[in-house]
Amino acid sequence: MARVSQPRPSGVLFAAAIFDRGTDACHKRSVQRVLTCASSWLSIGIWNDVINFSVAAAKVAIVAFVFMHLGKSGAIRASVSVALFVLTLIFALGGSDYATRDLHPAAWQAPVGQNS
Repeated sequence: MARVSQPRPSGVLFAAAIFDRGTDACHKRSVQRVLTCASSWLSIGIWNDVINFSVAAAKVAIVAFVFMHLGKSGAIRASVSVALFVLTLIFALGGSDYATRDLHPAAWQAPVGQNS
């Protein structure tokens, strides 16, 4: 008979996630926290956003593969891949629609170059 463990309180899990330095995933999270905080103090223009989005993508990957165990199940990996493909398709179609529209000034705006 399999032994079932009792769930721990969420405060204990939160403290363990913040203060645990025993695993490689926890080390990566602390490095990511330092990178996010450091990029907020630097004035490097658009690269702040690039760094923060890269850190966020790495955090998503750690959560997906370490805590959700997506690397172990083929069916779950396939369903997540399909969901990400559909999300990418939605953004691509919306972006192409926005990029190919003609910009017409509203009827109440003065044409460019004329001051009335």
